[in-house]
Parts: sequence; structure tokens; C-alpha cells
Amino acid sequence: MKAKVITGIVLALLFIGVLTLAFNIQQVKASGTIYIRADGLIEGTDKIINENNITYRFKNNITDSIVVERDHIVIDGAGYTLQGTGGGSPGINLTMRSNVTITNMKIDGFWSGIYLPYSSNNTISGNNITNIEVYGITLGTSDYNNITGNNISSMGNCSILLASSDNNSITKNNMTNTAQAVIISGSNNNDFSRNLIANTAQGITLQLASTGNRFFHNTFLCSFNNVHIVTSGYANVWDDGYPSGGNYWNDYNGTDLNYTQHQNETGSDGIGDTPYFIDDNNQDNFPLMNPWNPIETFIEVQGVPHSVIIESNTTIDEVGQTGSWLHFRSSGPTGETGYVRLVIPAIFNASNIRVFIDGIQVFPIVTYNENQTLIYFEFQLSTHNILVQFGPTVGGISLPVDKLGLLAPYIGLTILLAAAVVAVVYVKKRKRNRD
Repeated sequence: MKAKVITGIVLALLFIGVLTLAFNIQQVKASGTIYIRADGLIEGTDKIINENNITYRFKNNITDSIVVERDHIVIDGAGYTLQGTGGGSPGINLTMRSNVTITNMKIDGFWSGIYLPYSSNNTISGNNITNIEVYGITLGTSDYNNITGNNISSMGNCSILLASSDNNSITKNNMTNTAQAVIISGSNNNDFSRNLIANTAQGITLQLASTGNRFFHNTFLCSFNNVHIVTSGYANVWDDGYPSGGNYWNDYNGTDLNYTQHQNETGSDGIGDTPYFIDDNNQDNFPLMNPWNPIETFIEVQGVPHSVIIESNTTIDEVGQTGSWLHFRSSGPTGETGYVRLVIPAIFNASNIRVFIDGIQVFPIVTYNENQTLIYFEFQLSTHNILVQFGPTVGGISLPVDKLGLLAPYIGLTILLAAAVVAVVYVKKRKRNRD
């Protein structure tokens, strides 16, 4: 226990020292630094253009760091590289900034790739951040930022650092080939979902009274510790409830054969039967049995799209919608067992849902809570065409279905009844004529 406390103190002091170094460096406006000034002017390069006084776009690769002094702008790398030469400068410095978007660039060779102290409501998306000396993305006393869809690899320390930073969203990032993926230090109520953490020694490090953080639908493929809690006694949330599920853990040794009081009673549903234990205050109650690798699509109801997540251990393609039918193709090695988990909004009437594989109806496990419905089914792999019908109505809303097809049985019955009536009338008329 003493060793853990000492480790936490050392890490905290190290972080404070690094931040101090960064602030000191920021004060010195060394030659080569590029500035986007508060009045919108660009200083230090002709490789960035101000397109509309909001969007700043790269025209070429840049070998300099960028200091942003303006809010409410977009910096679009247009696929070009921001190249550093080492030393203490961050690639992009967003000190005390708000509503700035950094997107579509490669950042390579800096102390920190993107540095956000005392900043809020910024978006970091769609960037490739590599070969960074310490931290890929650094948040210090920064709240309500969105870090999504970035590839962050080959860091000297970790991919993302949150220090005294709350209510941030960390989603859909790939964090690979580094000592540890995320350090959370004295930070609360942050959301981590749909991230891939692979080829790292440690996944999530929690220290200095970090609590209320939520982790779900992440894939942990760490070689040493998926979660390292330095400062114990603080609770975080490690799943999204049932049937949505928690995270995939490469060291989880549970099974998916039986049901628990929170799960279905018919066997496998893609969620482990026992929790993934981290410590006395932290556990994933619904660990996923397979890595989270979903396809996100939509079902349209009267012109309004509703999110549908398709998770499978097979290759899913040719996804589309026809009326109330969602259709897609599943393929994989012949003879192996495949599965599909569909997560859809709870507005869909579970009793109307039908599943067909190659035209043959199968009967999935359907479970739901107040927010979501889960459809789960398994099959022997080859290549299959899968249809999922959501029914003629969804929560009382009419779907754009093939009305003639739905009415066909009733039309046939009506014709038969009409024929019977005609026959009865004809027989009675002939009888009267004979009389």
C-alpha cells in the first residue's frame, strides 16, 4: 500500500513538473513557433490559410509548433504532417482555449502532441499522433472536451493524460504501442467508450481521488495490467448496464453459458456470466466475451434516423434498409460459430422483431431495458444474408413498410369470405327459383 501511495505522489510530482516546464517554455516565443492570434492573423508560416475566418487549413507539411490564441475556430490539417524536432514544445498549444477543433493531421515528434491546459469544449478528432516524447494528448484542469477518432501510438509515457479534468468524452480512439494508454489523475466524471487499447503494458491508470468515470464498450488488450488503481477507495463505473454491456478484457476468464439474475435465461448472449473484478470498489458487471468492433448504422422511421449498432465476430458488409427491414451480409471461416448483437433504441417493439438467416427464420434472444433493446443470435459460419424485421410499428409510429405485403393475408381472407358469401347467395337464389 505504501508503495502505491509513493508511486501516486511521484507521478503527481512528475506531472506538475512537466506542466511547469511547459508553461515556462510557452513564455519564450522562440523563432519557428507559429501563432494563430486572437484577431485571426497567422504569424510564422505561409503554409496555413484562413479560409473563412473560422477554418484554418494546412497547405503543406509544417515543421513547427502552433500556439492558438483564438477561440471558436477549426484547424484542419488536410492530411498533412505537423513535425516536431523534440524538446519541450507541444505540437499544438491550446492554453485557455474554448470551442477549437483540431482535425485531420499527423502530429509527430513533440513533447506532447496536443496540449490543453485550462481549456473547455474543444474537439480533437481524426488525427494520427505518433512518436511523442511524453503524452499524446494532455488535459490539465480542462473540462467538457471531446477526444474522438484519433490514432495515438508510440508515446514515451501515455496516449492521453487527464489531470484535474472533469466531464470529458474520450471515444473511438486507437491507443497502441506505448507504456500505458490513459492516466487519470484527480479527474472525475469522464466518459471512455469504444476505444481500442492494444500492445500496451498498462491500460488505465487511476490515481489521486479519481471517481465517477465511466468505461464501457472498450477493448483492452494489455500485456500487464488492463487497469492499475494507484489510489484505492474510489469507485468508477465499468459497464453500461444490461443488455448494452461493459468492456472486453483479454484476461477475463469467465464463461457465457448460464444466466445471472440480470441476464436472460436461455444461455449465451455475448456477455460474461460473472463480473470482471478490478478491486473492491470497481468491477465490470457485464464484461463482453468478444472485442468491441461494431458497425454503426441507422434505421429510419418517418424520416427520423435511429442508431443501430451491429457487433459481430464476423465480417459485416452490404448494410442497408428496405422498409422495416435491416439487411446485411455476414461472412467468416466455414464451420466456426458466429454471432451478432444488435443494440437498438428501446422504442422498437421487441415483440415485432423477427430475424431471418438465408430466408429461414431464427429466434434470437431479445432483452431490453428502458433505453435499449438487445438482439443476440448465433449461427454456423460461412456467408449468410441476414434480415431483421422491426415490425410494422415502432412505439406506435408507422414504418414505411410494404403495405401490400403486410395486407396480403388479409386480402386473401377477404377474397375467400367474399367468394363464400357469393356462393351462399347464389345457392339461395337458385333454390328460390326452383320453388
